[in-house]
Amino acid sequence: MAWHVTYGHHLSSFPLYDYENSKYVIIFGRNNLEALLVGETYRLIKFLEKGGKLVYVDPRFTTTAAKAYRWIPIKPGTDVAFLLGLIRVVIDEELYDKEFVEKVTVGFDELKNHIKQYSVEWASKETEIPADLIRTIARELASFKPSCIIVPPRRNSRYGIETQEVRAIAILNALMGNYGRKGGFWLRGKRRIKRYPFPRYPKAKRVDGAGEKDGFPLGDKYEGFLNSLPELTDKGMVKALFVYGTNLVTNMAPTQKIIDMLKKIELVVVIENQLTETALYADVILPECTYLERDDNLNIRAYPHPFVALCEKAIDPLYDTKPGWLIAKELGHKLGLDDYFDFKDIMEVNRVRCKRSRISFKKLKKDGVINFTHTPKYVDDLELLYFKTPSGKIELYSEEFKKYGFPPLPVYEKVEDPPEGYVRLTVGRVSTHTHARTQNNPWLHELYPENMLWINPEDAKKFGIKNGDWVRIVSGETKSEKVRAYVTERIRPGIVFAAHGWGRLTPHMSRVYKKGIFDNMFVRKLAFDPISHQNGFDRYSFVKVVKA
Repeated sequence: MAWHVTYGHHLSSFPLYDYENSKYVIIFGRNNLEALLVGETYRLIKFLEKGGKLVYVDPRFTTTAAKAYRWIPIKPGTDVAFLLGLIRVVIDEELYDKEFVEKVTVGFDELKNHIKQYSVEWASKETEIPADLIRTIARELASFKPSCIIVPPRRNSRYGIETQEVRAIAILNALMGNYGRKGGFWLRGKRRIKRYPFPRYPKAKRVDGAGEKDGFPLGDKYEGFLNSLPELTDKGMVKALFVYGTNLVTNMAPTQKIIDMLKKIELVVVIENQLTETALYADVILPECTYLERDDNLNIRAYPHPFVALCEKAIDPLYDTKPGWLIAKELGHKLGLDDYFDFKDIMEVNRVRCKRSRISFKKLKKDGVINFTHTPKYVDDLELLYFKTPSGKIELYSEEFKKYGFPPLPVYEKVEDPPEGYVRLTVGRVSTHTHARTQNNPWLHELYPENMLWINPEDAKKFGIKNGDWVRIVSGETKSEKVRAYVTERIRPGIVFAAHGWGRLTPHMSRVYKKGIFDNMFVRKLAFDPISHQNGFDRYSFVKVVKA
């Protein structure tokens, strides 16, 4: 039996990490120990408890960095340079898994020639990481192969060059021979949960160009490009917009451009359970109940062993609200799409899917979760590994990229530095809050009430700022509400940090209305990745810090 491994050009296509059996892990900016992915965080903690060595690459000393064997405060936007430096050492010193490279990859000779242009000294200059440290990390990493993992960032749309970063990470992992190996990557389980027998959707050309030959052929054709909406609206191609489960004004940028877009669209419908900024610009708001008040679709995951879980409501809706699936069903009937909504409720959908998959719905309802523990985890015979690429192998050199005019091997693009007198604004999450959803929750707000501005002592001195001062960030005519300065060595010079989700524009988020930094306002313009078409939010977010 061949093992199929999802491995393509999409940013989310990595297999799962066998943290608990790994011995050496490099993480790029993925602050796991403050994340909501509890299962992954649990396994990373087990890795640390067993003495695993964690190298954490991030300009900010996060909670995850505090548990790391090494913290690498890299210069923002230079991750690809660091990775190319590591690859150079691994190839020059022949530290790679020769058998794995020979049997499971294609394009090694091209990679070997390509990497000669990137010296370790060059990588050191770009990243501001000592060359000897880059060599040491590469040697340490290889000494534990294949029980080692290089983990890509999560939601890493920062500079518009992230496809090159993710490809470089995938290549370095392949050189370590860690796919399907203990301590490397789990192989996804083969147990599949069958779909409900809905009619197939008719094929249609995507107007945003996602996955289209004359648009962005390597882009994600399933999720598409939300960032194309303003341009498509200006061209008159978007007449109606349904928004579900997202707040465009806080999640997209520049802010005013998104607001202007919402005003232009003839019909904006928002399905929400809060009066968010986007909801304020809606023509119609369809109130949804919270996840505790609704039954939901089956939750299917492929961790070390795949499982299926049933999501049931804890209470009936308190107010005049409905679950998202019911809203869609009722709208579908009004639109004459009855064939696509031929079910009584979501539990009927779940029951039918279980029956078609030979799973006891009665047992699932009783236990909540069914684990499929029989799935093998590792592959001894490398010939059995099969990847979803044209060659069926890991393509270090991508003919597909070349066909569409993109570099077939990872290349480095230098990111613009802030002008004199400015610093780069970076943003992220905190463990207490979920994205921009929970800042108005009274209990969570009490735990983390403000997004204080992290600033290095060197920059604080230049701006005349002391720890605890009330400050604002300023860019041209745009200035933030006031926040407290947190002067700390936990962030490298040249950047400042604020947690995302504060300084809100809607009075209905009363606890954070005009309180703190609304970071999207400071994105001057976006840089789009030419391959994935994802936008870089941090690339041009340059600000000054002034006393409030």
